[in-house]
This record gives sequence, structure tokens and C-alpha cells, in this order.
Amino acid sequence: KSLHERNIKITIVMHNNTIISSKTAKKLASYGVKIFSHHEISSGYSEFIECKKIPHGILDGSKYSYNVRQGEDYVIGSFGFLRPHKGIFELIRALPIIHKKYPAAKLLCLNAIYGDESSLDYYKKCSDEVELLKLNDFVSFITEFLPVKDVMDLISTTDLIVFPYWNIDDGSSASANMAIACRKPFIISKSSIFNAYRGIFPELESIKPERIAETVISVLNKKTLCDLSKKSHEYAEQYSWENIAHLYLSS
Repeated sequence: KSLHERNIKITIVMHNNTIISSKTAKKLASYGVKIFSHHEISSGYSEFIECKKIPHGILDGSKYSYNVRQGEDYVIGSFGFLRPHKGIFELIRALPIIHKKYPAAKLLCLNAIYGDESSLDYYKKCSDEVELLKLNDFVSFITEFLPVKDVMDLISTTDLIVFPYWNIDDGSSASANMAIACRKPFIISKSSIFNAYRGIFPELESIKPERIAETVISVLNKKTLCDLSKKSHEYAEQYSWENIAHLYLSS
């Protein structure tokens, strides 16, 4: 309201628009607000306010072309804030099963501490599980919040990113977009946060460690990894920030 009274045009960009009530939508519309969303537009209020779906833009990581590892010492990665719904604990428990096929496979957890008690508790839970399963030589945690360039450099050292998220009510995944920016193969869960990638990338039947391991093993071969990397590359080109910026400017 304050901005509107100062004749400033207002656009709100949201990951998830489904939490806006019709009452709020009508009030925002009265101030001339536009809404852009990375999620499907909610039919509950789109009749009251101007809405447009614009996909999440992809950073330019074109220099990170995928290189096929010569041996089978694959590096599996996870990425995103270290929170209980991210499924990192289940991914750690899947690693001994993966080792039955690929005994040298390692797990690199690029998971920054979120900054609350639950994130710290979850880190301890995951660390304790690594200790219990005697995986200290195979699992590495990087829990600092790093600059984007450093993150992309680290993601580029992995062969496959796994997102075993529980089902959460968010609109899109910035973490998956970072994997795409680095042209990485990745695996998604059934969480609605990954709807944009459904049918493009492999999907976990469940986030049980056995199912995670099964899907990872099915992907860890040179042909599949290369094919998935090409899909990341094509997606990154289609939804580059240059292309997405034109959508914003034309709206």
C-alpha cells in the first residue's frame, strides 16, 4: 500500500503462490500488483489478480561440461540447505547398498547448515549415522554457506546429484536449478517441488534407502550419465536467465 501511494509499480515473484487467499489477492489487485510465479498459477485467486507463470532462471554454467569418469569411483552429490525433509539421512543409509555394486563410490554433501536448531540436530543425526555405518572415508560434509562460484566448482566434481526430498509444499527447487546450471545428471523425488523436471530426469519410487540405492545404481553408467547431462544442458539453454529476463521484461 505504501509503495502504491508513492506511485511505484509492484511485481511479486514467488516460488509458491498457493498460500495467497482470495481476500489478499483482491487487495493486492487494488494496488495494481502483478504476480509472477515459478509454480502453476492457483485457480483460487487468478481471476482476481494478474498472474503469470515464469520458470526459475538458470545460471550460466556452460563451462561446466560433464566429463565421464574413467573408473567407477563415482562421486554422488547432494545439495541444498541441511534440513530434515531433504532426505540426506536416507541417502547416507543408501550408500552401503550402492557399495555392493560400486564399492569405491563416495558421497559429497554440499548441505549448508540452515541456521536453526533442527538443522544442527539433523547434521548430528547424519554425522552419527556416517560413524555408525563406518562410512567416514566415503562421506564428506561441507556445511558452510558458500559463494555461488565455489558451489558450482564443487558441484562440478560430482557425477550425479540426488534430491531425495520428502513431499513439501514449495513451488520450485533452486537447488535442482543449480545442478542444471552445472549440466549435471540428477535424480528427483516425488515431491511437488520437482514438478518442472517430471518426465525429464529419473524419479525415486520412494525415499527408502533401498529404493534410493536401486535408482542410483541404475543411473551410474557412462551412457545414462551422459544422456542425463545432455538433458540438463538442453534445459539450461531453454531457461537461461537471458531468456527468462526477456519474459520478465515483456510482462
